[in-house]
Parts: sequence; structure tokens; C-alpha cells
Amino acid sequence: SSSADGFADPYGVEASPCVWPCQATVVCGDSHSLAIAAGGQLYAWGKAYAGRCGIPDIAGMPTDDDVPYQPIPRHVVSGGLADRKVVAVAGGRWHNLAIGEGGELYAWGAADGGRCGFP
Repeated sequence: SSSADGFADPYGVEASPCVWPCQATVVCGDSHSLAIAAGGQLYAWGKAYAGRCGIPDIAGMPTDDDVPYQPIPRHVVSGGLADRKVVAVAGGRWHNLAIGEGGELYAWGAADGGRCGFP
């Protein structure tokens, strides 16, 4: 539901049972969110533009002002994350960082300006 000023009031987010219970790790970027499930799987939802959600195929996603978005938490399996347990995650405005169980660093999203750590 929305309040009189147009902002959403807090409400429970429906997600598939495989997402919850979640560890105490849920982070927000500018227009997207990330969560680490109890088994170490990484989930993302929100605006998927510029790779923010780590979902390479955005065809068929709903759009808001012509910007594709992932409406519910979706398992991030691209970039080698399918078989990796994530232990930490951080969300930026246009990019994200995650640390795997073995200490490996993952970065995705808009990579301009060196923000993802690669050319």
C-alpha cells in the first residue's frame, strides 16, 4: 500500500520458500536490493538496468519508466556465483561486490570509472 505522499508503507515481501530464512544480510543499492540466504545463495531484486541485479537476460522483465526490473528476489547464478556460497555482499548505486566462501571477490554492474575493479 502507499501513503498519501506516494511512498510505500512497509509490508511483507513474498518470496519463494528457498529464499527465507535469510541470514542477517540484506543490503540496498540505489534502486535494487540483495540478500544472502541461509545456504549462501545470493538473491537480487529491483531495477536490473546496467547489470545491477547480476541477471544478464533482462528480456521479458516488467518495466517501470522503460527500465527493466526484477519484481521478486531471484537467485543470482551468473559470473560463477551459481555454485558458490556468498558470505558478504555490498550494494552501490550502480554496482555490487560480493565475497565468496573461499575469499574470492565478485563485482558486477556498471563497470565504468573502474568501480568494479577491472578495465
